[in-house]
Amino acid sequence: MFSTKSQCYKTILLLVFLLQAATVLAHEIPLKGKVVEQSGAIGDRSAIPGAIVRCLENDSVVTTGSQGDFIISVPGHFPIRLVAGFIGYQADTIVVTSENPVEIELKRTLELQEVEVSGRQGSVSYSTLNPINVETVTEREILKAACCNLSEAFETSPTVNVAYTDAVTGAKEIRLLGLSGIYSQLLTEAVPNFRGIAGSYGLYFIPGPWIESIQVTKGNGSVQQGYEATSGQINVEFKKPFDEEVPRFYLNLFGEQNGNMEVNLHARHKLNDSWSTILMAHGNYMEGNQDRQQDGFLDIPHARQLNFYNRWQYNSGKRLESQLGWRLIHDERQGGQYASSVHAHTELYTTDVVNRRGEVFGKLGIVFPEKPEKSIGNIAQLTVHQLDSRFGIVDYDASQRTLLLQSIYQNTFSSCSHKYKIGLNYRYDRWVETIDSVERVTLESVPGVFAEYTYNYFDELSVVVGNRLDYH
Repeated sequence: MFSTKSQCYKTILLLVFLLQAATVLAHEIPLKGKVVEQSGAIGDRSAIPGAIVRCLENDSVVTTGSQGDFIISVPGHFPIRLVAGFIGYQADTIVVTSENPVEIELKRTLELQEVEVSGRQGSVSYSTLNPINVETVTEREILKAACCNLSEAFETSPTVNVAYTDAVTGAKEIRLLGLSGIYSQLLTEAVPNFRGIAGSYGLYFIPGPWIESIQVTKGNGSVQQGYEATSGQINVEFKKPFDEEVPRFYLNLFGEQNGNMEVNLHARHKLNDSWSTILMAHGNYMEGNQDRQQDGFLDIPHARQLNFYNRWQYNSGKRLESQLGWRLIHDERQGGQYASSVHAHTELYTTDVVNRRGEVFGKLGIVFPEKPEKSIGNIAQLTVHQLDSRFGIVDYDASQRTLLLQSIYQNTFSSCSHKYKIGLNYRYDRWVETIDSVERVTLESVPGVFAEYTYNYFDELSVVVGNRLDYH
């Protein structure tokens, strides 16, 4: 009887002990900790966000936060085991003996070396991001033509045809889509240029070494630049003062047996983090008598040119960008018959053309870093051009004054797939032409306004809709 009662008490005590042990084991507490990257420097440990931490005793799993910290539920008894791991790191298991916060250090499994990926763009390219079909001719393509000026820069291009309009004076024009040059628009740095009396000889006014790239657009792809681009546009970009690939100092001398000599120079200087400038100079001297057909007329007119260009660029690093610059051109060309080609008593037919041109321009842009597609651009340019010429016994003199003002605002709405731009512009021209003492004055005042909308559906579809109104 006594033995039976004693055995019963032992059984009850064992059940109570097991119940208390089960209660302790079932009780869970929060444990704080942090996962960091193992480093050789003391106190220099970077947190590992997104690491996985697991308790082996109860299979509790958590992920570390942005600072590498975590809180995990663990059994109320110690010691316990925690396993931490992350992609690129070696998993580690630690033993925790108290409720104090823990720190788990992970070691990288593989240290990748720096990889440099480089590529080279073709000398002629098309942009798939621009909804307008624009062909970009780079400096490498221009070097293939060994050109001296813009009129010779398209010798290797099958898309642009440069033709003589007058073989005696050497005047040239660019023809797009088979139409005469007056239907295409020539721009420099996105500003319409070399219009009016400069149209016949303007291609000679842009030296080849100054050119950074040329963008060719066939057809009227945009209403932004006005109604003069019926057959297309050609935009010339000059070398930039802030471009580190442009040499700080460049000097090129050229000469050949036919009497052609040329010098090109440019100097680039960065004043500080905001201001930079570039000065470019070009000189050309051609006095050789070339007459391969033996017809008594010069194949290439005698030419002398001095050309100077200076630009200052400002970038605040935040919202404001601006450019200021000037340009001076003096160009002389003599063609026709030369003295040794005819008898002394015969009067020679000669041509003499002198161009003197000055430009002053300014650009002011406001950008919005928080919204890269949003910007405001303002352009102002004043041009003065004087042309004195003689063709045989006929004198033709002309002067031109041109003022161009333009302001453009562009932005997106809904998403970057929907872009729009609106703008205002004003152009004033005054020509004074004199032919054998008969003077003619022409005035043009043209205010204009335009709006253009562009829709892009990834790389599959682009739609451009524009409207423009000009009062001539």
